[in-house]
This record gives sequence, structure tokens and C-alpha cells, in this order.
Amino acid sequence: MMPVDGHLRRIEREAGMPGLAEALTKLAPTDLQSLLLHVFREQAARRDPRALLAQYERDSSVAAGRDVHALETRAFAAAAAFEPVALAPVSPLGLNGVLGGIGQNNVASTVRMTEVLADPTVALALEAAVRRRANPGETVRLCAACRVLRLQPVPPGPGFTQHFSLFALVTAGRAQPSHGFEIEALREHVAIYRSLLAEFNPEVRLTDVPGRVLAAIDGAVEDRERTRARGYYAGALLEIGVTDREGRDLGIVDGGMTDWTQRLLANRKERLFTSGIGLGLLAQRCSV
Repeated sequence: MMPVDGHLRRIEREAGMPGLAEALTKLAPTDLQSLLLHVFREQAARRDPRALLAQYERDSSVAAGRDVHALETRAFAAAAAFEPVALAPVSPLGLNGVLGGIGQNNVASTVRMTEVLADPTVALALEAAVRRRANPGETVRLCAACRVLRLQPVPPGPGFTQHFSLFALVTAGRAQPSHGFEIEALREHVAIYRSLLAEFNPEVRLTDVPGRVLAAIDGAVEDRERTRARGYYAGALLEIGVTDREGRDLGIVDGGMTDWTQRLLANRKERLFTSGIGLGLLAQRCSV
């Protein structure tokens, strides 16, 4: 069990209930859900319209965002070989932490054993695993456009917000000789993004790829300096950069190999390549 931090200790002390946090963690999930539903129902009943408006004005996690429907249409057209999936706005509780190693404080957990969608690729991995288990001979290609919410500090620079629009791709299949799966998946994903970003002269950057894979992706350059997200991915890493309207380099596409379907299906032969593009960031920073 994780240690109770000073903030929770203070709450326990002021409530006169030492050990409260630990006691709550021992409740059955349905009992904890019932308790929290009661608490939030009581708190919601005490709110008034002015409080709602005040929160809307100060809380960036609930503010309106930029419309990107035109970009979504272009993205789906470019990814015509991938099956579109309408992801739920919530995922099973712990999905991002268990598969992606993301801290639970960086996602919005709900009282119903779910968490607000923070990464479409991990949600698509669940769907891909279900399909791969039903038909192990099928290579699964899925895509989705959605708005996600992340609660970690917003990166510096224009266009970054706590909730934003992403278009995601996943390819799931079985390991092939001579990195065959990785080469084919990379080719497909890169071709889609190059089509979508053709007007911005995209640069494809690959990290931790064998020479055979690098040579198979026309025009790709090797980025040996990248350290970001190496713990998140498990193998080849992809980044595609463009130049924004201010002349700055913008890494607009991120992706890589993961072990998620291996772990979900308990099969080391499973392979999964995931990637995503920030449509809201593209609309904000580039001339589209």
C-alpha cells in the first residue's frame, strides 16, 4: 500500500479520524462507490449557478476548446484502411497506469471505477486485444478521433491545454520475421500522417529502430538523442515534426511500439504499434 501523504494526514487530523484514508482503501469497490456517490450528491446539491459559472471561468479543464471537425474529416479520409471506432468518454479505472505507467493523479478518476479518457491509444489497445483474441490470424487496424483530458501541468508554449483533440491509430498483430510487423505498421502510419501533413513538409524521426527498419521508411531520419517516452513505449519510437506558422519546430505526431497487447493477452508474440496526432495543436499552431 502507498504511504499516506501529508495532505491526507492533515485531513484525517482535522476530521478527528486517524486512519481514514487507509480504511477507505479497504472498502469493497461497490461500497466505496456508494459512499462517494452520496458525498458528491450532497456537495452538488449545495452548489448554485454562480458557483458553476465561477468554476467554468477559472478551471481550464472545463473550458471550451477549439473546433477541429474539418481536420478530423481529413484524418479519417487519410486513414481509410483503418476501421473507425467511437471510443467511450471513460475507460476502466487504472488503464493508463497499468498499461502506460501514467500516475493516477494525471487522469480524472470517477467514483464509478472508471477514468476520463486521457489517451485514445490505450483504449484502442483494449478493443484491439478483444479482436485479436477472437481472431488471432487478423491484423487489426483501428483509428479514433476524440477529446482527452490530462491533469498534469500544461507544457509551456502556445496551443497546449488540459483537454485537447487527438486522432489516434493502432495496428495489432503477430510478430513477423526480420521486423516485418514493425516495418509494415510504421509504413502505414507514416503514410497517413504524411498525407495529412503534406503542406507542412513533415519530417519523420525514428528512435531505437534497427537499421533494417530505418532503411524501410523512405526519408526518415534517426533521432538518437530522444529520451522522452522511452519508458512509455517498448521498442521503436516515432515522431513527426512540422514547422509552425512562427517558424518553430513542432512535434505533432508521437508513437511507438508497446507491449500492451502482449500483457492483455498474455502472449509474447503479440505486437502493437500506436500513434497519435494533436489535431487541436495543429489547428492552433499551423495554418490550416
